[in-house]
Amino acid sequence: MHQSAFSYVVRTLPGVYEEKLVHENEDAYIIDPERPEQIPAKGLLVAVLDGISSGGSGISASRAARTAIQVCWSKVADAASVEPIEMVYQLMEAAQNAVLASIEGKHGGTTCLLALIRDGVLTFAHVGDCQLMLSRGQLGFQPLTQDQTALLRTRRGHDLQQQVEQSQQSGDTLADEKMHDYALLENTLTRYLGMRDVAPDPRQWVEVGQCRLEQSDVLLLCSDGLLKAIAVSELRYGVADVNEECADALLSAVARGQQLNRDDTTFFLIGVHATLPAVGLLKQYAPTFNRLLGEEEVSTATRRAFYATITEDIHGQPEGAPAPPSDPHRSPELTVGTQLNMSVSLCSPMLLARLARAVLFLLIALLLLSVVWLLQR
Repeated sequence: MHQSAFSYVVRTLPGVYEEKLVHENEDAYIIDPERPEQIPAKGLLVAVLDGISSGGSGISASRAARTAIQVCWSKVADAASVEPIEMVYQLMEAAQNAVLASIEGKHGGTTCLLALIRDGVLTFAHVGDCQLMLSRGQLGFQPLTQDQTALLRTRRGHDLQQQVEQSQQSGDTLADEKMHDYALLENTLTRYLGMRDVAPDPRQWVEVGQCRLEQSDVLLLCSDGLLKAIAVSELRYGVADVNEECADALLSAVARGQQLNRDDTTFFLIGVHATLPAVGLLKQYAPTFNRLLGEEEVSTATRRAFYATITEDIHGQPEGAPAPPSDPHRSPELTVGTQLNMSVSLCSPMLLARLARAVLFLLIALLLLSVVWLLQR
């Protein structure tokens, strides 16, 4: 890509909590290179990390992961040495090992969202609830990733979301107990860097995907603090809006949205001014449900920005961002799973399993029909 292919800005804002007089920002981020005209052949690397405060090691975890990713990325000499999918797996593996070493047996860790842009293709990987969104045309921002939380990855969360939708349709107010459960499940991570009960190979628990970029696309990468403060789905940004003034305005909106209880917030806006044609099949992103991590295969595909004080652990690590319960009915709904013209390859484990089951059922049916036909002769 030529030197004017991108424009990008980044902002970060520490949270504000009523019971904490001093709070250090547990978010961390990476942008390499810092200037668009310096992008090398190996690509542009962006990362957002959100340390988990409830374990007491959120800052050290996010900083350790950031350093490990930067060191690993610096060792990549050229674009041909490592394929993008393999690269993001290597970066996640390095970050996981660094976080485990930094927390030294304590509870805690960090979420992580990685994005690597090379030759017109966006390759991304994530664990936790930082989000990657794409705005194309007049659609507004549509998520490309799905949060790994108990709200979206467990049957209990799926049932609770259905209750919220039913109460919305009827105009009823959700009971305080249900509101608290909603907040609890949304803030309970099922995957994050620093987990000890996951396989050493990140391919077994890190979700990845790819997307062809088009001219005039705008990417938004953010920690969940942004989603808790504003209705991101209502934003309409073009590439001309990816500038310092727009970033400052968005940051001010976050500060106004949650004045007394605000989670740490970090976001990138990336504008695509020109692209090169991408070749070959790309890996389609699809959530994978890991039963060993307490996840259950559910069909839910929504995320509402809502949170409250965390009092227990459901299948994972609670983030611990304290705030008074608020009504999820008033929160923005973000649709997950929009393909946005992504090239699809049949490499999703869940999709392959479903196809295998369908073929098996078809063969059994044909066998039974053959037996019945032979008996009737």
